[in-house]
Amino acid sequence: SDGKSVAVAPHPNGQIIYVADLTGRVIAATGNTQAVVLDIRDQVTAWDESGLLDIVLHPKFSQNRTAYIYYGMGGITDKGDLGPRRNLIASFEIAADGVSVVPNTFRVRHSIPTPQQTPMAHNGGTIAFAPDGRLYLGIGDLGNFEAAADPQSLSGSFFSFDVDQPGEWTRNKV
Repeated sequence: SDGKSVAVAPHPNGQIIYVADLTGRVIAATGNTQAVVLDIRDQVTAWDESGLLDIVLHPKFSQNRTAYIYYGMGGITDKGDLGPRRNLIASFEIAADGVSVVPNTFRVRHSIPTPQQTPMAHNGGTIAFAPDGRLYLGIGDLGNFEAAADPQSLSGSFFSFDVDQPGEWTRNKV
């Protein structure tokens, strides 16, 4: 990685560590070698408090080789671009070699609109599996700390997702 590593997920075989790079790459580190597994830099807004923020492997990774990432895209960027700002969870399948993606398996599973156009939106960034098999996401106040106190707001929330649900997931606020 180029020094912007933000999260790691160890392969169950103990030989590979997947590194999430803020700029939008997932890198497989094996001993002294590194391979880019996934490169979505063209889809990620890696600026200030945004970028590829986390990676986690499915609890049954040994059987399904599925990984999940949480990242931000759109809004005002350091290049002056402007577009709809949102945070996303995506899934993809890692090939049996452990260092490449199975073609055509990258899927955006959930999109969270953010009210603020700048990436300085306190995006949170932790995704993790719980013993119940659900994927949990903790997001920040999305740039609106007052809304985070409102139970009806998305800001400052925890969500759970059934990862076995096909298509785009339904968000359940915890």
